Amino acid sequence: MKNDFSMVVKPVGVALALSICCCGVSLAQGMSEYAGVTSIPKPMPKTSGIAGGLNSIYGAPAKQMNNAARSVSTSGKTSSSATAVRTAQGAPSKKGKPAIIMSGDLPGSAIQAQREAALGVSKVANESYKAGLDAKSKGKLDEAEKDFRKSVNARMQYWSERDHKIPDIFVELGEINATRGNDQKAVEDLQQALAFYSKFHGPGSDHRLKPLLLLSESQFKLGEKAKSYESYKQAYQLATRAKLDAYNPVVLRLNTVKKAIEVNKFRDACEMCEIAMSNSEKPKMSQDQLLALMSDYATALRGLNRTRDAEEILAEAEKIKGSGPASTPQPPAGSETTAK
Repeated sequence: MKNDFSMVVKPVGVALALSICCCGVSLAQGMSEYAGVTSIPKPMPKTSGIAGGLNSIYGAPAKQMNNAARSVSTSGKTSSSATAVRTAQGAPSKKGKPAIIMSGDLPGSAIQAQREAALGVSKVANESYKAGLDAKSKGKLDEAEKDFRKSVNARMQYWSERDHKIPDIFVELGEINATRGNDQKAVEDLQQALAFYSKFHGPGSDHRLKPLLLLSESQFKLGEKAKSYESYKQAYQLATRAKLDAYNPVVLRLNTVKKAIEVNKFRDACEMCEIAMSNSEKPKMSQDQLLALMSDYATALRGLNRTRDAEEILAEAEKIKGSGPASTPQPPAGSETTAK
């Protein structure tokens, strides 16, 4: 009886083992096939969120080049580079929805159109900038402004304010308008330059020093003395911190003190005078500069009703005058020597 049972069980066991093996292989094969199917790249859904995200990455160059590419692929007649150049020169263009560049989805002619568009606008921007510099050096300020405007407009329209040359051009425009007496326009251009320098390099960048000084001068001419003082004070602080050789921090400090007194910022003036009179800073001044500073110091002290302190400063100044002849300093090129 036992033998009969074993004769039945053994074949069944063998069959069961074989079926398990086969099922295991089938199961493994099925899992592998499923993994292969799920790993196949799926098309990206064209939703507004995804489009917006990609557009923020690719930016304005993608918009411009894709529009140019569409023009070529649909009409086959219009040159994309010519279209881009006309846009850079200020020709009106239709505003559409943000476009996304996916070069793999474009024909070869469209990709070439993108390159031509980029090169065309870049050529206009660079040639206009060089022409502006040349005209400015020759004193042709009207022509220089026109060329600089063309260059900066091309850069801002095409590269969506990402071009680091933009603030440099705005400084040129601000300087031109200040020279011609158009101080309101100069203020607008210089404020643009300062905003871009802060964006690209940070608000503490020494790139801001020159436009701040120019801005202060134009603001003063417009009668905005408080704003002029704040702009000049920022320039002084930048020059002191950066230790720039082209700008003399001593001269900037003296002028900032005078500007502070003009707008009744007596406390600010006294603080700067105290720094200037310290053991580390005082030796940097000539005798004439020291005496001028002490006079301003006394004025600021009187503004704070510190009359006794003011008299002591003036008495000390009289002693210095009797100690020897005064000398006139020669500040480095690029620094201002006359306070407004």
